[in-house]
Amino acid sequence: GPVTGDQLRLRLYSPGFHHENDKVEGTMFTKSGPSWTWVESGFTGIERGWNILSFPVASIHDANDLRELGVKLGSHHYVWDDLYVDNVTLGDTPYPNRYVFLTPDLAFFSETPGYDTKTVSIYYDDGGGATPLIRGFSLEIHYPSGCALVTSAAAGDLLLGPGDPTHFEYDDDGAGTLTIDWLILGQTTGAGGAGKLATVTFTAASEILDCCDAVSFNVSQCRFRDPDNIPITNLVYVGGGVSHDITPPVAAVPASPTHTAGVPTSIDDLKITWATTHDPDLGLYHCPVGMRGYYLAIDQNPSGAPDPQGAYDWFTPWSPDSTGYAAWFQDLPEGDWYVHIVAYDWLWNPSTVGHFGPVSIDKTPPGMVSGFDADITDEADRSVDLAWTNPGDADLAGVEIYRLGTAGALGSTYPEYDDDPNWAVPAWPATKAAAVAAGWTLVGQFPGTGHVDQPAARDYYYYVAFAYDGAGNYSGADAGSRDASLCYWLGDFNGTKNPNYFVDIQDVLIISLSYNRAAGHPDYNPVCDIGPTVDWGRKSLPATDNEVEFEDMIILALNYEYAQGGRTDSPPAECSGRMTAYLAQSLRGDLLEVRVLLADNPGCLKGASVELAFGSGLEYIDAAQGSLWSGGESFFIDSGDGSSVLLDAFALHGATGADGCHAIARFRVRGEAGDRSLRITEFRARSTSNSDIAGEWSLSEATDLPLPATHALFSAMPNPTVRGVTIGYALASETQVAVRIYDAAGRLVRTLVDEARPAGHAQVSWDGLRADGSAAGPGIYFYRMEAGDYQSSRKLTVLR
Repeated sequence: GPVTGDQLRLRLYSPGFHHENDKVEGTMFTKSGPSWTWVESGFTGIERGWNILSFPVASIHDANDLRELGVKLGSHHYVWDDLYVDNVTLGDTPYPNRYVFLTPDLAFFSETPGYDTKTVSIYYDDGGGATPLIRGFSLEIHYPSGCALVTSAAAGDLLLGPGDPTHFEYDDDGAGTLTIDWLILGQTTGAGGAGKLATVTFTAASEILDCCDAVSFNVSQCRFRDPDNIPITNLVYVGGGVSHDITPPVAAVPASPTHTAGVPTSIDDLKITWATTHDPDLGLYHCPVGMRGYYLAIDQNPSGAPDPQGAYDWFTPWSPDSTGYAAWFQDLPEGDWYVHIVAYDWLWNPSTVGHFGPVSIDKTPPGMVSGFDADITDEADRSVDLAWTNPGDADLAGVEIYRLGTAGALGSTYPEYDDDPNWAVPAWPATKAAAVAAGWTLVGQFPGTGHVDQPAARDYYYYVAFAYDGAGNYSGADAGSRDASLCYWLGDFNGTKNPNYFVDIQDVLIISLSYNRAAGHPDYNPVCDIGPTVDWGRKSLPATDNEVEFEDMIILALNYEYAQGGRTDSPPAECSGRMTAYLAQSLRGDLLEVRVLLADNPGCLKGASVELAFGSGLEYIDAAQGSLWSGGESFFIDSGDGSSVLLDAFALHGATGADGCHAIARFRVRGEAGDRSLRITEFRARSTSNSDIAGEWSLSEATDLPLPATHALFSAMPNPTVRGVTIGYALASETQVAVRIYDAAGRLVRTLVDEARPAGHAQVSWDGLRADGSAAGPGIYFYRMEAGDYQSSRKLTVLR
């Protein structure tokens, strides 16, 4: 009847598989008017899932007399599953709940137009292998009886050999089954090769149906015999032809771009690839050219084979432009896996099995590194000794170490890291991914239990270690997997000039030039601001205070002459106790001599600092180190102003274990009525581990001190020197005393004192100038004291 609206539409669902190079195509067509005029729409590619097909009403030949609406589906190889159609709309009238089920058309139909009759041909294809000659065959063919009738059947040319009589007959039961028999009579060697078996002509069952174009049939019985009446096997009906082939195709060779056979990995998604294989024995009428497809299987058997009932199928139609295929096996459990692949041709001949494996999946990380230790190496500057204990995993491959420097990563300034507002102690990463994300630098991968790291810059470095196995699994990290260390020795200020990178007397001279100077003073040197450290240790992160004073010098003294060529770096013995400081003083005329005495030494005194405050009636003259520090190489320095003096002394080698005189200070009394008070206002004392051993101090005690028993010449401080030196001496009685400087050749350089002096302790300074005011050059000098019958000389080194 007539139709209205603009479009005829239907919805088609395709659940089956089709190849990208062999798409299913669909068209809609109509027949209209008394002459059943045929009009067809353009081809539309059918995708997986739902598809909408439409036909313009305006394209119908006679929209007032629509006789038939149809759908044609086609594919080069007929490789799709059942399809069905619903939601048909004719013009503006919907036809709900109309489902049309379709099965693939297995025959090659003539493209000649005509819908009352249809002739199809059935071929035999000798696809390869040792194919016997054919004496005869019988085919049982099923067709849709409600749609078509068999009009006739005729023999083909396959069995028409010269001089051989043949018998051909067919029987149609009218209910959808057609039987065709054809054989060679008499004695014969049979027919071979390829050719046409038969042709069958169908006629529409009625004028109303007229559905020959949709005729489909299949062969359910396919019997072939050789000249000895032996059945010919391995036959298959494919796409309108009966094919024979007993030769397997070329085997597929599986490979993997994601995994290497035998190499453990934590990646559990496996990709398998293989090149397109081929069947070398294709015949003339073998329409589905190429491979039918492949069966894949994965298991833990090295010599396994795919079972078609449970295998992963990877069947694909002919694809002349394809060079290979790929399949994924995802979320594989731990273990050794093997992939097996079998290729099949269109007659289901299997190739030999191709194997790939083992694919070793290991997703269990090793245990964590323990006992990780980072420490300054003795051998070089910018060098850190790293040591650790590996976990006991059998598949451990090594340890991966990451480093983060305070200056390098956070922009701080050596060595005053904590003075930078950007400085902060970094968060320890618990995983490798966290370390990478936070910008930690990879030091390297190491199979052993130690490594010497040599970073490029002086800094305080944080280290964290992750164990990894051969599969690439990484452990986490806890407190036992990390540590931090300086890469240089605190107190080594002259590292760029001293090839030994050694804390020695030159570093003592450098710190002495900035001693008791704070930031902003012209003599302040921030490189010397190394103390205190965060835990008071001699190798720890400096917690600086922008001042060079006792805290910095005690760190230098703790590291003095360690490292290359120096003393063995053994931990200092711990000691405890509380020392006491008090004063003893003696007034002789207008000269007040004060001795600072230390008592209760626990046997490990490394350095002490005592601050004296004095009244306005006293004028500070000078000070010298006391006998407590004379047993070995030491450093003494005094810093005074108008109301106080700071007396600091340090044992550079070892420690002092006795009680005694820390320092001797001298004052001049300014007048009879002035304030002559003198008291200790601060007392600091540290052990060889930089622990605090300072206790109480007492007020000044007016005690008459005994005079020195003999004349004596003391060590010059500092020695070596770069621009000045202080020389202490003692007089047992008032006498004429002379102190002079001589060069290495014995020539007089400068007379420092030559006059009568009272008994007691005294000191004299040399500013490094000759008698004529010129600077004395670097080299070896001697200072000599003469007092009465007493004479003594000592060596002095002047550096540039």
